[in-house]
Amino acid sequence: MIDRDEVDVLRRDVQMLKDINAIQSLKYRYLECIDTGNVAELRTLLHDDLTTDFRGGHFHLTMSGADDFVTFLERTLHTRFIAIHLAHHPQIHIDSDTEAHGTWYLWDDDRDLQTGARIYGTAIYEDRYEKVAGRWLIRHTGYSRVFHANEALSEMEVTVHVLAEHGYEYRADETPVPLGVKVDTRTSLEE
Repeated sequence: MIDRDEVDVLRRDVQMLKDINAIQSLKYRYLECIDTGNVAELRTLLHDDLTTDFRGGHFHLTMSGADDFVTFLERTLHTRFIAIHLAHHPQIHIDSDTEAHGTWYLWDDDRDLQTGARIYGTAIYEDRYEKVAGRWLIRHTGYSRVFHANEALSEMEVTVHVLAEHGYEYRADETPVPLGVKVDTRTSLEE
């Protein structure tokens, strides 16, 4: 017969597995929203006080606040942009009922058809998560590159890409956020 302590341990273990699964689904949705330019849904996955820290070959991008981050991504994910972000090998650790952290291995391959630039490589994501009103949200996200490559695109025929329909449409007086821009630190789009 199972005693009360064993039942309590089993409940905690089941809840931990449910939380890990929810966090993995959260990260997968985050990446899908980026690749499809779904910034409205992306915003619902982020804690209001989100922080970011992305370190790459020639950039270091830090931001505070989910709205600034989403605005930055929206301008990057324009109609002449193709984004591919695949994260795998999740290592999720539940720290408490409302906090968790994890790492992911990223492969990304981004193409800016406007400028003819391609950036691709791998990175290790380090995230922190917070459960708010029963939902896990991304509280911090960022990565350090394992390898980072830039190259010029040759002519390519693109027959389908979602951002062409759903990406940010720049006005004639706006300049797209360039892929691979050399950035020391950016805290908002106004700087």
